[in-house]
This record gives sequence, C-alpha cells and structure tokens, in this order.
Amino acid sequence: MVLTKDEILQSPKDAKEYEIESIGGSVKLRILSQKEINEIQTIESAGLGVLESQESGRRIKGKTTQGQFNNITKINATKQIAQSAKAKIRAVALSLSNEEETWKDTEVEQIPAPAFNEIYEKVSEINQLSPDVESEVDEFPED
Repeated sequence: MVLTKDEILQSPKDAKEYEIESIGGSVKLRILSQKEINEIQTIESAGLGVLESQESGRRIKGKTTQGQFNNITKINATKQIAQSAKAKIRAVALSLSNEEETWKDTEVEQIPAPAFNEIYEKVSEINQLSPDVESEVDEFPED
C-alpha cells in the first residue's frame, strides 16, 4: 500500500504503549519527527567543542606531498555531558508528549533515574537514535 503525503506526515503523532518494568506499567511514546530529532542533535552537538585543523606541505598537481597535518580537538567534558543529558531529557519529553498530554523538560527531570533510562532506551530504539554498533563494526575495514 502506498501512503499519501498526509498519512506520512500524520504518522509521528500516533503514540503507542510501551512496557516500562522499572515503574511496573506502560507509557505512551510517539515517534519523533525529523525536525524534533534535528533539535535533539543540535542540543547534543553544542557540547562537542571545537576542532582546529592545520595543514602545511607542498602540493604537486593538487596532491599534498611531504605534508604535515595538525589537528587539535578541544572538548569541555563537563559541557558535553550536560548537553548530552539535556538532549536525552528533550527526546523523552517530546516522545511522551502526545494529543492527550504534554511533558515539559523540567517534569522529565523528575522521573526516577531507572525509569528515565528505560524510557530513553525505548525512545532511542523507536526513533533509531543510536547507531547499530554491531553492523558498523562488521563494516569496518580490516588491516
């Protein structure tokens, strides 16, 4: 069955129930839109820091020979951890919010840690936020 534009655009608003063992019940989570995922990724990337790259060397026919590359990455670990936490909180708040109720980030921060982690794991799974590490390892070239 070929979906219409309206059906495709409607799909992120439909919430489904997911069992959360740590709270002994289920929660309704919805799939996030690409705009919402971009928002989450922007929040998280704000903590990544700065990459400075310098290149020196001779170029012959557009190729660098006898070149030297200096890369300096500056990461504030405290800021990166804080931004990652904010992104996770935002992802959970957006996914819990549906036509019946809206969650604020400050409310999500009050969820007990075991329940929050379990809910975030489900949010991450249904939105494919985490890379499939096994397939990436399988695709990594060997020496």
